[in-house]
Amino acid sequence: MRTHGGRPAAPRPVIMMTSGDLADEVSRLAAAAGCDLHRISDLRSDPGSVREQWSCAPLLLLDLAAARDCASAGLPRRDGVVIVCPDADPHTWRCAVAVGAQQVAVLPDAEAWLVGALADAVDSPAEAGRVLAVIGGRGGAGASVFATAVAFVNM
Repeated sequence: MRTHGGRPAAPRPVIMMTSGDLADEVSRLAAAAGCDLHRISDLRSDPGSVREQWSCAPLLLLDLAAARDCASAGLPRRDGVVIVCPDADPHTWRCAVAVGAQQVAVLPDAEAWLVGALADAVDSPAEAGRVLAVIGGRGGAGASVFATAVAFVNM
C-alpha cells in the first residue's frame, strides 16, 4: 500500500461487510477504539484489492457473507481474521473454520473484546518483513531471474 507521496501507508484494520446494522455497530466500536477502518463492502467488485488487504491488514473483520466469499476465493489462512455476527449458530462456526478465523465475536457480548482487538491492531508495531536469499550455484544458473520473479510476485 502506498500513499500519494510514495511512502508506505500504515496498514489499517479492514472490515469486509455489507452495509447494515452489523457494519454500523462495528464502525461505532472502531471509533470508540480510535481506529480508522478500511471498508470493503463488495468483495466481488474488486478482488485485487481484497487480496492485497487480506495479506497486509493487521486485523480483518468479516460478516458471514464475506467469510463465505473469502473461503470460496481460496484466500490463504492467516492470523487476525475475526468473524463478527449477532448470533453464533452452527453455520457461523462452519464458516469460521472454512476461512480460518481465529475468533468469532458475537455482538453485543464481545463488544469489549472487539474494541480491545481494534485498539491493539492500531497500536501494535508492523509485522516483521520476510527475507529470502537466492544464491546462484554458478554463472548462468538463473538466480537473478528467479529473484526478480519472486520479488515481482510478492509486491
